[in-house]
This record gives sequence, structure tokens and C-alpha cells, in this order.
Amino acid sequence: MKRNKNKGITLIALVITIIILLILAGISIASLTESGLFEKAKEAKSVNMKAEMRESLQIAINELQIEKVGNGILDDITQEWANNKLKDYEVLVSLTDDNPLNVRKVVIKKSGIIGRFIVDEKLNIIEDDGIYFSYEVVENNGSNIKISITIIEEENGIRRIELPGREPLEYENNPKRIEGLDYTVQLGKEYIITITSGNGKVKKENLYIEPEIQISDIFINTYQNATSSVDKNSVEKGTNLLYVNFTATLDGNACAIEPPLTQPIIRNGTYTYTITGTYNGRIVTKIKEIKVNQYQTATNLVKYDAGEWTKEQIEELQSKKLYDLNSTHIGNNIFKLSDNSGLNFTFGGFTYKGDSTNENKDGVITSRNQSVDPESNAGVANYDGWKIFESEERDGKKYVLKLIHAGSPENFVYYRQGHGDAYRAEYLLSSGQRQVTYNVLLDNETIINPRNWDMYKDIELDKKGYIQDVHILVQDEVWNLEGNEHFEESARKTGSYYWLRNCLWR
Repeated sequence: MKRNKNKGITLIALVITIIILLILAGISIASLTESGLFEKAKEAKSVNMKAEMRESLQIAINELQIEKVGNGILDDITQEWANNKLKDYEVLVSLTDDNPLNVRKVVIKKSGIIGRFIVDEKLNIIEDDGIYFSYEVVENNGSNIKISITIIEEENGIRRIELPGREPLEYENNPKRIEGLDYTVQLGKEYIITITSGNGKVKKENLYIEPEIQISDIFINTYQNATSSVDKNSVEKGTNLLYVNFTATLDGNACAIEPPLTQPIIRNGTYTYTITGTYNGRIVTKIKEIKVNQYQTATNLVKYDAGEWTKEQIEELQSKKLYDLNSTHIGNNIFKLSDNSGLNFTFGGFTYKGDSTNENKDGVITSRNQSVDPESNAGVANYDGWKIFESEERDGKKYVLKLIHAGSPENFVYYRQGHGDAYRAEYLLSSGQRQVTYNVLLDNETIINPRNWDMYKDIELDKKGYIQDVHILVQDEVWNLEGNEHFEESARKTGSYYWLRNCLWR
């Protein structure tokens, strides 16, 4: 009988192997615990989650500003808003009665991790470390400012406060609130205040009181450096220009003003000026909004909405070579007709709503209701809007028969007498007569691709059948209007070099 030579593992050997593996596992776990890898992993998870929470809160605030067209305020940060915008989290929005700062506290929870944030008056997000710092000016002696400081640490209390130039303040009982702490600082100088809470957490606060730019009285007049303002609704637009006049100083030195005050104001509205100066090597900026209402409001204007330009309309004009964006409204020989570019002397400063490349440029408009400004030093468009050109009385009611744009036409006609054909563009885009020398788009003296003026129809009025025709006026339609012998004295006066001419007049 032969014996089996294959030996199996014994029970004792198996037990010993298991014991050794357990010992090694224990050593590994102990090593991981001692090195803090577990804690570091948990901390990394917490940091990432809090960053995600902050990003989600920032996106929600950005969406709020878009919805409010940039006018979102702190009162919009409500519990209901947070529940709607931050649905993936458990959120608590609060403003405690004992908080001297006008802020919102936002606590966000997810997967056992808590993120604490503060949203300030400007809707900036600040990490909430539980320490709140504020101050108010008590006395202003020019360069020296006396302030009263308030510090709150609601959870652990305050152990120490370090103010530059003073001995540190120590607190044995760790008070949660310190109010009325007097401190004197210099205007325009930065201070770092260090606060230590009861649990040893340290926070550094930057304290900087910015000097204020001083602005003189503001005057709006028809000449620069004026010391008085003309009355509201007293200046005829198109024949006079208005200028904003004021001075701005910082510590007695003149400040820079943008846009420059030498730039005239061509229509009523609210204008924003950025004023900058330097104090102790730091740039100080102030924004000033100034309302201009001195231009006369046009009489006999009516409500008429031709709407915004559309991308399709712009592309149609370009395809027919009836349009080429000229936002600077420059008039020179490069804008005459050529075989390659067609009507490339157009002075249109308009584009469609949503043209991110061009719609915010100076001199470019997106509305068909608004006038495009003439070229530099070529006058000023009288008015925006639509004026009654012809009407009649019937049955005690006034019926409007013809409307005309009250401002300068965007690129209809540009004319300079005596400059030669290179500078002359008569009766551009309609289907009327033009000089035969400009014959690229002509067939028997008729434009092959006339402009479609139907795009100027008020959509609602057109739906009701109130509009019969839309076209560009020629000189003959306004000449000698109401007995006037000169075109520029007629109802279609634009106050600029933009005229309505046809080729019959020299």
C-alpha cells in the first residue's frame, strides 16, 4: 500500500497565518491613524464640499442679478429664495437681531458637512468664521478719524484684540461681544487688526478709511467751464450742444474725469462719470451720475414702435450690399460706391439686438426707433422718436396720415456740397433716382436691390391695418413745406449733415 505524498495545510498553520495577518492589519491601521490620513481625507472631503456649496451659492446670486438686471439687493436673499435656488442642500438663511452688520447668514448642509457663509450688502460672499467686526466714525478731524469698534464672537467669545500702535487687549472671561472700543486712525492708511477667539481661532481685519473725492456744484450749459445751468427744456437740440461742468479734487489735487467734460452731451438722459484721484499712493475712485434734461422735448411726437433690429434683417441688408456697419460715422472717400462692395459708403451705426461684438460700442444702436448720431463735428440729431408729418381733423378727431422719424436717418443720405463725388452719396437706399455714375446696382436708373422699408412698420399698428406704406422721403416731398424756401428750415430738419436729397438737386 502506497502512502499519499501530498501534504495538506494543517489547522495550526491556518490559525497562525490568520493571527499574523490580523497583527499586520492592526499595525497598518495604527500607522494610518497616527499619521492622520483618515482625518486628512475627511478634511479634504469637507473642504471640497464647502467649496461646492460656495460655488452653488455664487451661481444662485449671479442668477438673481441677471433676473433683477443687476439690481439685486440683500433683501432678495430670503429663505424662500434659498430653498428654490439651492434645492440640493438643506439651507438656513437668517439675520440675527443682535448682529450690527447688514448681512445675511447662510448655513448650508449636505452629507453631514456644514458650510457657513455671509452675504454682505453688495451681495459678496464671505466665509463665516463666527467673528464679526464693524466700526462707525465718531469724529472726523481731517486726517485723523476717531472710530468706535464692535466685535462679536457668539460661539467661543473673544480672548485677545491687537490694534496697531496700542498694547494688546486681553480678556480672561472671553466676552462674546465688545462694543464702543475707541480707536483713532489716519485717513487713507491701512491697519491690520488681529482678533483671537476663545478657542484660539485668529482673524485679521483690514481697516482702511478711504478719503472722499470732493465734487463742486454741477452746471449744465451750452459752453464749457460754465458757472450756471440753463433751464430744463430750454435748449433746441440740433442747433446747440450741452456740456457738463464741475470740478473734482482729492486732498486739494485735481482728479481725472472720464469721459472728459470736453465731450458734449447730445441728448437728454442720465450720464455716468468715473472720477479718480491718488491719496498716499493709492487710487481712489468715485462714480457720479448726472441727469441732463435741458434739451427741448420735441412737440407733435407720437408713440410708434418699430422695434429692435433683428439678425435676419441685418444679414438681408448685408447680402444685398445695402449696409456696412460704420459705428464711427466717418465720412471720407473710402465710402463711395465700388463694384466689389456695393453701397459701402453707408453711415449706418446700427446692429441687431444680441450682437455681442458690436451692440455695446459707442455710436451703435439696436433699436429702429432711435436715431443714429451723425459723424463727429457734423451736427446733432434733433430728436429721437416719430413726429406727425401730416394729419387732418375729421369728426372732431385728429387722424395721423404720415409719420416721420424726428431724428437723423441712420444711413439714408449723406451729402456734402462741393466735395466731389468721392465725398458725395445721394439718395442711397430707396427706389428713387440716383446719379447714373453710381451705376453698380442700377438698371435703367433704378436700384435693383432697394431697401425694404417695411421693417420700420409698427407691428401692432400694421396688424390692425393702420399702415398703408413706409418709405424714405425724397427732397421733393419736403421742399417748400409750409412755405419754407430752404430744406433745412422744413419739418424734416435734422441739424446735421444728413439730408434727404435726390440726384435732381445740385
